[in-house]
Amino acid sequence: MFTYMAAQEDLQEEKRRFLEELATQYEFFGDTRETFLNRFDESKAGQNNTALANSINWTGQPEDKAQKLQDELTNICNVLEKNGCLIVRKSSDENNRGRSPKGKSPWEQAFKWLWETKFPDCQKKPSINNIDWREICNQVLETQHLRRQATAQQYELNIYVPLGLMERPKTPNPRKNATGEDSPPQKEPELQIVETYKDDAFFQKVIAENHTEKGKHIAIIGEPGAGKTTLLGELAERLAKNSPDFPICIRLADLRSSTIADYLLNNWLAKALQFIDFEAENVTPEIRKSFKQLFATGKVWLLLDGVDEMAATSPMEALARIREQLTDWVGKARVVLTCRLNVWDAAISNTLTNFDTYKTLEFEPDDVDEFIRQWFEEASQDEKRRNSGNETFWREQGKRLTTQLKEPGKERIKELVRNPLRLSMLCQSWCVPEQELPETKAALYEQFTTYFFEWKQEEFSKKQPVLNQRDKKQIQQALAKLALAAMESVNRFRIEQDFAIEQMKEVWFNLADELGWLVLVDRDTRTKKPVYAFFHPTFQEYFAACAIEDWHFFLLHQIPPVSDCSYRIFERQWREVILLWLGRGEIEGKQKEEFIDALVYFKDGCGEWCNLYGKEFDFLSRKHNLLKIDKAYYEYRAYFLAAAAIAEFQNYSQIDEVISQIVRWVFGYFDSEKQEWVKFFYQVVNGAYEAFQQTQRPKAIDALVQLLSSDQLDDDTRRQVAVSLKKIETNKQFAVIKTLKDNFNNSQQIDRHCYELFWHYAQNLPYPDFYQAWHQDTLTNTATANLNIANLPQILTEAINNQPELCSKVKLICIDTHQIIDPENPAPEIYDQMLNQNCPEWQNGYPETMQKLKLYWNYLRRSRENPLFFICYDSTALTATPTGFSDTFLTALSKFDGAICVVWETGEIGLQTFSPTQPNLIADIVGWMREKMMER
Repeated sequence: MFTYMAAQEDLQEEKRRFLEELATQYEFFGDTRETFLNRFDESKAGQNNTALANSINWTGQPEDKAQKLQDELTNICNVLEKNGCLIVRKSSDENNRGRSPKGKSPWEQAFKWLWETKFPDCQKKPSINNIDWREICNQVLETQHLRRQATAQQYELNIYVPLGLMERPKTPNPRKNATGEDSPPQKEPELQIVETYKDDAFFQKVIAENHTEKGKHIAIIGEPGAGKTTLLGELAERLAKNSPDFPICIRLADLRSSTIADYLLNNWLAKALQFIDFEAENVTPEIRKSFKQLFATGKVWLLLDGVDEMAATSPMEALARIREQLTDWVGKARVVLTCRLNVWDAAISNTLTNFDTYKTLEFEPDDVDEFIRQWFEEASQDEKRRNSGNETFWREQGKRLTTQLKEPGKERIKELVRNPLRLSMLCQSWCVPEQELPETKAALYEQFTTYFFEWKQEEFSKKQPVLNQRDKKQIQQALAKLALAAMESVNRFRIEQDFAIEQMKEVWFNLADELGWLVLVDRDTRTKKPVYAFFHPTFQEYFAACAIEDWHFFLLHQIPPVSDCSYRIFERQWREVILLWLGRGEIEGKQKEEFIDALVYFKDGCGEWCNLYGKEFDFLSRKHNLLKIDKAYYEYRAYFLAAAAIAEFQNYSQIDEVISQIVRWVFGYFDSEKQEWVKFFYQVVNGAYEAFQQTQRPKAIDALVQLLSSDQLDDDTRRQVAVSLKKIETNKQFAVIKTLKDNFNNSQQIDRHCYELFWHYAQNLPYPDFYQAWHQDTLTNTATANLNIANLPQILTEAINNQPELCSKVKLICIDTHQIIDPENPAPEIYDQMLNQNCPEWQNGYPETMQKLKLYWNYLRRSRENPLFFICYDSTALTATPTGFSDTFLTALSKFDGAICVVWETGEIGLQTFSPTQPNLIADIVGWMREKMMER
């Protein structure tokens, strides 16, 4: 009985799909579609037209519903008649006698034809044994364009980020504490990277282990633009070419309310049908049965792209839906999914336990250099193949970009482009000469957007008139409006064509489609209408940020919250939009300051949490740790966002205080009243640590070095700080070595964690560099103890000559601004001082402006093999009436590329500065020169 009932249910479902597919095939939409699906439903065959007409949800609610039904049936019968249905019309005499006899009306004849002729024909079994599912899977995969184009040339698609396999250390078994009581449960250890895979190692490993006990499901997690989809696309291509398995990809944004199983049986098979049987109109039960049997072989790879793009109310819901749907026949596939880091991390206790987690890692500095070299070498080879004569330009651009990224003050952009998408964008942006480096993430996207039109212009102009600046501005505004509306919709990254046209008007939609800002990614299964997406999700987030003018869009707060309040700061899908908004140059600094203030001082009204304490028993130290809470739940979350925000707005007035507070939450602090080291609950520590990794990096490192110098650090905290300092870039290690070495000299003892840190640096730094870092304070000679700033060039030259690694390998140019008569435009006089220091004359004559002086400086840098160091100083700096530097001059100088520093009482001028009064001035300048040499 059960088998019979199940078979009947399958048949009813098959008939329902038959009607749906026929309605789509015959282009029945709106009221016509509703009429067809209801009147030709076998289960409603006995219902009269009047009752049926009243049950249909008509558009616009017609006055005479029965007549509306008759009109729609007439249209439907006409279409069916054109497609093979024989309908016998009444004669004129019969027309005079009124209604048709029962069973003889046109729609009833069509109904009989549909179920007695059309449906059985559709049920005819295809030759299931002849379906080459591997070929079908590969053909569908080719239509999906999984690997997203990041730049016009796509040179970046051959380079992959390294991946780190993450595992969670085992939690110690519960024990009795010192009083014999049961100890509280230990916090769950953080995921740690236990193995790193570079280049092809990841693909070889996961494919090779597919049929072993290690062949678990895989999650690839990472930041936006980290290459997750590119990795998934490459895995799909390798499976198609190098394995007997079956790769099937689903863009999770396309699921909407469907389950994975429903999507596979309906949407995916509908796309595959053209390759299975070109003449077939419907997916038959036999095809579905064969498809399910394919999964039972265990050779299907189900590639799920973009958990973060699912239509779900929270990360927990999205991951729970994935878990619930990987069951029955679908669960027999090996699954590889991609997910943004903030969504995956949001579900700390997510139940996708059968997944190995691989995190996309940032490029190392050497990887960035190699990426740039390869990218511009490919560009050069393209130019050579076209015989354009521009191949040298591309190589030189690559070298110039690599050099500029290593200059002082470029730490933020250097950190940003360790992400492959952003590095690709930067390379593409440098397709024009004299390009500048952006300072924020938003500025990088703006720069890329500006030149996107230039790359597309030649191709586009063949079809349309050349776009003027007004057109470009309008299309960007239209894209911004669409992006924001889509971000606020349920589907977010899945944009239906009608929705796009409604938001941005058809003329701008067509232009966006032509230019490639919007990409066709799917067609709705029912309506067959096109579905679009921005060519990368991060650009949708960037354009959405461009549509927002006031920070209150993200946060409009009052206690208690009411419907008019806005708390997008706590919604993870808005995080990237917020950070991009903060980096926009056109937003006033006052607005950004107010917004971050609102985050820092946010009060959620959920209890008083200031200075609450608890205790936790530590099995390793065999003692109770004092734990503290000093904010409420949402207050912590707002503050953590503020820490990430200051990386995009580094002029925030309380940046040092925010970073100090984050470090305090991560590592704890010494309570002088309690005379012990106080830590925070691990939930606070975990959130603060994530914020610490995203905040302003140079200041965060300085805060760690300062903390490590504390005499009151306990052993465990010192170890944690040392581990963090192991991971910093090479040019920051000099300051760490010097600080720790000074403390060692002062105390005549060193703890094991500091020694371990020294040991780590010694294994990774060349000996001369480590020696230099250790002896930075001994570089000054007798003359520098009582330094006369007027003799700076001679003293620096002497110090350089005592360094074999620098002697005869650098060109020093020292400019004394006290000698300049016109401080607002010192270019000609600076040029004159440069000639006196044996710089060659410029063929274009005296540079009359700072802009022309910059061109001369660039000419010198390109024409010399040894690096140039440009040092500006004021020979009267230590007198009662120093000459100083004009703001105009410093602003212009900050636009120069290369190794440039100013000996001046430091300030925020965008240049490397050294104070004329600092104790080790010469040693510090020489140390900076050595760092610049290393970066080359």
